[in-house]
Amino acid sequence: MLASIVVTTIIFGFQLKIFEGPLSEVTGEDYTSIVNCCWNVVITLTSVGYGDFSPKSFFGRIVGTLICFWGMIIISLIVVKVQE
Repeated sequence: MLASIVVTTIIFGFQLKIFEGPLSEVTGEDYTSIVNCCWNVVITLTSVGYGDFSPKSFFGRIVGTLICFWGMIIISLIVVKVQE
């Protein structure tokens, strides 16, 4: 489970960097840093949602939505596994 969360964070982090990185100067949010992108992924996966970074482009928002749904799946699998 931990490996899937780490791989998910890296993959979605790179996707956010690709889609949102070029807009960083316009939006004022630093998506050029992979650390900030991975921070956004982790916060979205765990459904905390601080709101400090949010995608602005169309494809960035699609990735953000996918992160939300994938986070629900991962968290529910962890709960089921712990319950066994």
